[in-house]
Amino acid sequence: MEATTTGCVCPAFYAVNFTNDNYSMQWWNNTVDEVAKGYDENHVVAGKPFRPASQQLDCSVFLTCSIQVAPGFEKVAVGLYIGTTKNKVHNITRIAGKDEMFRLECGMNGNYYYNGSLVQVGACISVSSINNP
Repeated sequence: MEATTTGCVCPAFYAVNFTNDNYSMQWWNNTVDEVAKGYDENHVVAGKPFRPASQQLDCSVFLTCSIQVAPGFEKVAVGLYIGTTKNKVHNITRIAGKDEMFRLECGMNGNYYYNGSLVQVGACISVSSINNP
C-alpha cells in the first residue's frame, strides 16, 4: 500500500475497513437505527463506509465526513464514527457546518491509532431533512 507521506508506514486512510469481526454490517445497521430514533419521518438517516475528507500533518491524518445530499434535502448533521480495539466506538457529530475532526496517529507498525487505541473501522452517518417549500 502507498504510504500517506514520505517516511510514514501507514497506508492511505481510505484503506481502513468498514467492517470486521467486531464491527459487522449488522452492527452498523443497528447504529444507524439508533441514530434514526432521534428524528421524525421528515428526516433520512443513512450510514456509509468511510470515505472521509482528510488532511495530513506529518504522519497524522485529520478526518471529517464529506457527504453530499440529494436535491430537495438539507443536511442536518453528520456523524463521524471510528471503532477501535476493545470495542470502543468514538464519534463526533457535525451540526450546521461546524468542522469537527478526528486526529489519528500513524504507529510504527503501520496502523492508525486514536487516543492510543488501534483504529479498526470507520464510517459516516448522515442525517438530512426533506425541504418543505
